[in-house]
Parts: sequence; C-alpha cells; structure tokens
Amino acid sequence: MGIEYRLSLAGRRSSAAVAARAMPELAPGLSSAGSSSAGLSSAGLVGADLLSVDLYRSHGFCLTIVSRDRGLVDLGPDGWELGAHTTVSFDMEKNVEFDRSAQSLRTMLTVVGRVLETGAEDAALVLNGDVVLLTRVAGTLVKYRRADWWDHYSGLHAVIRG
Repeated sequence: MGIEYRLSLAGRRSSAAVAARAMPELAPGLSSAGSSSAGLSSAGLVGADLLSVDLYRSHGFCLTIVSRDRGLVDLGPDGWELGAHTTVSFDMEKNVEFDRSAQSLRTMLTVVGRVLETGAEDAALVLNGDVVLLTRVAGTLVKYRRADWWDHYSGLHAVIRG
C-alpha cells in the first residue's frame, strides 16, 4: 500500500482542463480523447471523467484527475459533502529514501500550488483519506498539522504560502 494525497476541488471541471492547470508541460500532448505520448490515459467511469499519468520516475508519483457528480471529503466530525467536484490524486510509494520522498512532496505541492493559483475553487488537501493538510474556503487558505507534517520536511512551507 502506498501513500495518497488527494486535492479535492469544489465544482466539476473537465479532467483535461485541471490537468492543464496542474501539469502545463503535459497539456500540449493532450488530445480531445485525453491521451498523450507522455503516458496520460483516460477512461470513462459512470458519472466520472478520468485522466491518469504515471510520473513515478520523473516526479515520484502517479497523478490521477477525476471529475465526479458527488463526493465526501473527511474533514473530521463534520465532513465536507461535495456535489460536483474534481479530485487530483498523487499516489506515492511508501518505502522510499527520505531525500527522494522530500523531493516528491515538494514537487507534489508545486502542482497543488499551481492548481490553487489558477482557480478560486474551495479546496482541501487530504493525506490517506483522513489527515487534512490544507483547506481553502472562500479564498482563505489554512494549513493544518504544521508541526508534524509541514515542518517535518525542510522547505514545504515555502512551496505553498499560508
């Protein structure tokens, strides 16, 4: 089992549009069918729009973007029930050396930062489905778990300010 970071964005956007925001270097290779020579693939799900690209070697994660009609983000006792929404998932290997892991996290946060900077959606970044690391609601960004996550790896605070 690996480690998953999931950025949930309120509102439905096409996975290709979010991919262009997240990884603009892949955007020129996207076709209307959602595939690219960079390994990006698309698949239809009932009520969903999916793109996925294996970036383990270059970035340290597999990137998956899914647009759905309904969902729930675990934000503690209240939760965040989403109607239409888009998720950007980063699947990382669990057993990697510290330096590679830290670089993969910085790269992942750079992608998250791009998505946040290029849109105004409410958003939440959650680790493994239950650890909230960041939320943005009505334009206000809040980081959680500062001492045990953000401070654990040098330089993460600088990647996304807040």
